[in-house]
Amino acid sequence: MRVLALYFAVHLRTTRFTKPGVPIKAVTIDQYVTHVADALVTGEHITRGTDLRSQRLTMLLAGYARDDDVSPLRLSQKIPVTYPIACTMRKWVDKLHTGAQRIAMRAAVAVAYGLSLRPGEYLTQAEDTPLEKQMDASDCFFVFDDDECINVCDPHLYPVGKTPSVFLCMFRKLKNYKKSGEGGPRAVGARTAAHAEGFCCVLTLFEYFKRYPGKRGTLALTAHGPGGVPWPDVRLVCHLTATELGLDPLRLVPHSLRVGAQAQIEMHSDERRLQQGGWNTIGGMKVYARKALGHARAIADALHDPSICPIEQTRMLFNDHSVGIAPVVEHGRQGIGGGEGQCLIC
Repeated sequence: MRVLALYFAVHLRTTRFTKPGVPIKAVTIDQYVTHVADALVTGEHITRGTDLRSQRLTMLLAGYARDDDVSPLRLSQKIPVTYPIACTMRKWVDKLHTGAQRIAMRAAVAVAYGLSLRPGEYLTQAEDTPLEKQMDASDCFFVFDDDECINVCDPHLYPVGKTPSVFLCMFRKLKNYKKSGEGGPRAVGARTAAHAEGFCCVLTLFEYFKRYPGKRGTLALTAHGPGGVPWPDVRLVCHLTATELGLDPLRLVPHSLRVGAQAQIEMHSDERRLQQGGWNTIGGMKVYARKALGHARAIADALHDPSICPIEQTRMLFNDHSVGIAPVVEHGRQGIGGGEGQCLIC
């Protein structure tokens, strides 16, 4: 079986390509091998996952990883959407959209940043994504005074004159969990400290669901219309935000919202950070669901503080300083490096 696992890794490297000429990465191959090992352990063919891994396999993956790291790691990473960047995204949302779509786009930025979601978990996808892996309105709740939990489909039950302290979503199944029902809850708390600028994730979502109550058994952010919030719309906002802030538009993408809160709460404990994104291990960055509300309250102010991760810090850490990236003054006229603007959305 170890020999077969070795050949399996080679087969993946030579037949799977993320795009022409770019083979699947070593880290992804390692995940495939882990899935196979888990299946073999479950079927009682082996006693533990490491039984499938030989020294040759470890060396092979290490070699593949060296080939993958052809550029500095910081230049191959997605730029995290920290709170200041999310605030700029919100400004672009207001410039590009009006009416229902503006409120929905605001909610998309708030929920993706606040809950550290993958795009497929809240956006309208072109492919057929099972609802059990997405943010179902049936499983979304606002918490008032930390003791009254009301579903977003029942706005008539909201306490009069009160705003929620927490937004909570009970995900049924997430990508990094093996069994159905291990996905949630995930929560974000309302900010309590006042800042001169910015927005509150919870109040933004409250604005959306008050105006457009959720419909049970549907993707939550389709309450305002069946089209929901499409991926290209969020990608465009990411692009315009990156060019305005002098960041690489190719690396500020919708998936950047998945990692933004991790950068924002970097000084918090590993446990807090694991809870934020629902990661199983520090290496993979396990949500301890019973502490979800406490976690949300504990980091609410840090999530909404623009001074924790200034734009200058992100620019210094993630930009390629060998190639100047100038802010775009007018979209479509000036591009990266000051040349004639190419549309890098696609």
